[in-house]
Amino acid sequence: MSETRTLSRGVQLLVIAASLVIISGAINQAQSVLVPFLFASFLAMLGTPPVLWLERRGLPSVVAVLIAVTGVVAVLLVAGGWAQRSRTSSSSCSP
Repeated sequence: MSETRTLSRGVQLLVIAASLVIISGAINQAQSVLVPFLFASFLAMLGTPPVLWLERRGLPSVVAVLIAVTGVVAVLLVAGGWAQRSRTSSSSCSP
């Protein structure tokens, strides 16, 4: 009693292509929100194991999070300083 409608191959390809265009446009528009969110998620994933390790050692959660955040900030500052020094030294060598 139920009818199954099947779309032709061409219509299916057209729907898929239109969907991809819409999705890529939405991602392009949401880029200003997605990039910081993904970066923050990445940093949170990097910081979770040290926090859990510090909590297992008996530190309170707040102290463990503060130590982990301080460590991540220190690593980012050192990496940024290293990259800046590398960039300035390479630009002074070029003619």
